[in-house]
Amino acid sequence: MESKYSHLPLKELKALDDLIPTGADHPITRAELENKAKYDDRTIRNAIHELRATGMSFICSGTKGYYHPTNDEQLIAFYRVEMSRLTHLYEAIKPVEDYLIRTGNIKKETTVAGTTIVK
Repeated sequence: MESKYSHLPLKELKALDDLIPTGADHPITRAELENKAKYDDRTIRNAIHELRATGMSFICSGTKGYYHPTNDEQLIAFYRVEMSRLTHLYEAIKPVEDYLIRTGNIKKETTVAGTTIVK
């Protein structure tokens, strides 16, 4: 079975996940993953997204690379960084969304668990 984002078979996706070390003290860079897994940068990024988005694996990342958390504190720290990034992205796009709704170019849409709600 091929994955949704990386187009890797599930077996290869799991093999890539196995290359990611445990603990913030032992991260692996994307370049190291490319070298070990023999995939290009985009495939590595998409595979990591796939593993995260499907809940197959909790993969944290920091300035030094990717790692599996050893405890909830590491997972919480990753969660907070990602939520902050999401908030900043939304703040940047919100004025555009408001304008497009006001001018009738789009309707307000909210997607929850794969269901689109048009407001």
